[in-house]
Amino acid sequence: MVVQLVQPISWWATAATIANTVGVLAAITFGIANLRQRSADEKRRVAEEEAKSLAQARLVITGQGHVGVREADPAMPDDELPYLMEFPFANHGDRPVLDVHPEIWREIEPGNPESAQRFMVRQPVVASGESTTLTMRLQEDPSQGFMGWLIRWTDADGKQWYRDDPDQDAPRRYIWQRPGEARHLPG
Repeated sequence: MVVQLVQPISWWATAATIANTVGVLAAITFGIANLRQRSADEKRRVAEEEAKSLAQARLVITGQGHVGVREADPAMPDDELPYLMEFPFANHGDRPVLDVHPEIWREIEPGNPESAQRFMVRQPVVASGESTTLTMRLQEDPSQGFMGWLIRWTDADGKQWYRDDPDQDAPRRYIWQRPGEARHLPG
């Protein structure tokens, strides 16, 4: 028969185990609280940055395009781009905007939105305080099969914005979408 001697646990060993357990629980609680605070701080920072970007983007003023017909140029008898679409664009912000693209969308096959075709031009930079008219030359009357228009641009921080309605209060973030509901095209 083998006799095994068991030593009783001393009070200090029990106290040390309890202290270690409380310390571990306190560290875990502190870590969780720290992660929550960092997450809240990051959300607040992102919201502040987004609000600042939106404030800057609101200083870009755009308008609905105007359709016109150019006078025939006698020097270019084979000119096949008689229609104009002009969009006013003004940057009242304190930083330049980049890659300004006015776009119009037309249905090639009437009644078939899947046949949509996009026409656009690009202005590489519109400086701070600059106003311009962005002009598109087109072969066909843009009001035929018209689906909508939008003007998109990239701010100095690399965020893309757009407007597709002259009554739109603030620009929206651009993520490769088509214009909203078809807008009336003034003559």
